[in-house]
Amino acid sequence: MRIAKFATFILCILFVDIACCEDTIAVSKIGDEKFRIVLEKSKHNEKNEFDEFYLRLMESIEQRHFDHISALILYPIYVEVDGVKMKISDEAEFRRKSDKIFTGEFVSKLVSRKEKLSYLSRGVVVGRGELWLNVNKQDGTYQWRIIAINN
Repeated sequence: MRIAKFATFILCILFVDIACCEDTIAVSKIGDEKFRIVLEKSKHNEKNEFDEFYLRLMESIEQRHFDHISALILYPIYVEVDGVKMKISDEAEFRRKSDKIFTGEFVSKLVSRKEKLSYLSRGVVVGRGELWLNVNKQDGTYQWRIIAINN
């Protein structure tokens, strides 16, 4: 009897957890099943914009195309350069410091963890928080952007 009540309790918790996520959840082919379910109903991802954005971003990181990466960042952004946290105000400044931000070690870490994605209230987390991504309204349209770089 106790086991049946406990099982019912667990099922109720799971149902409430899934029901609470319904409004914050867009279909993604990237990430695990839980990530895809959460992203599925995102109001800013009806056309799989996240997949396109993320695949292009990771390709740019792997190939070290900093001009492309710099256009995907929401500025200002705070990063670590030579062991010091600093504010990067625009694309030009990011491009000048990109080799010190996206070091070989940092790029390797991102590439090895690119399939590890989580969807939280503040956005999509890549790896263990190395990158944070979210939708930003700019010029009347919503676009995915890098909102944090934790190098």
